[in-house]
Amino acid sequence: MLMNDKKKILVWRPFKNYSSSLLRYLGSHKVFKKERFMEIHGPVPFLPNDLNDPDHEPALGHTNWLPEKASSYLKLLPIRNPYDRVVSQWKFSLRFDQIDFDEWLLECSKQLIQLPVSKVYQYDHLIRVEDIENELRKFDLFNEDHEFPHKNKSEPVEGFELTEKQRDMIYYLHYHDFLHGGYDKN
Repeated sequence: MLMNDKKKILVWRPFKNYSSSLLRYLGSHKVFKKERFMEIHGPVPFLPNDLNDPDHEPALGHTNWLPEKASSYLKLLPIRNPYDRVVSQWKFSLRFDQIDFDEWLLECSKQLIQLPVSKVYQYDHLIRVEDIENELRKFDLFNEDHEFPHKNKSEPVEGFELTEKQRDMIYYLHYHDFLHGGYDKN
């Protein structure tokens, strides 16, 4: 997560939702000087009642752990078209294991880090990453003198296109993000 105590804003960094780009931009001294956001690590994403003591779990920047001091902060949650996010998650996994998309979708896509962000994170406002610069402007978090970076962008997989069955499955698994993010099924 990214936190700014002066502005009293927390920006979550869900996996494959522009998390690296947001860190590079909002955490940049060059862009925000002393107003920059600080990266905060916490336990890997978890559901309520899964952990007795989240403060002592392995740390990760994609955490959904809410530090007590930030409970009153404005909480911004980046959200991405679920079709694009799921495919990006699969492409990321190809770095470690050459796994077929259907197999990955059935076996790997249900890890908490990959679940619908609007179900896993506490938030006040969603920010759609497809229009990230305008979304950040709404909260006075875009510096017009500095372009937003697109870091860690995955390359297309030649010949890959989602089938209708795969799209239906993603829609079912990520319905909450389609609904709350305003994304169409088609």
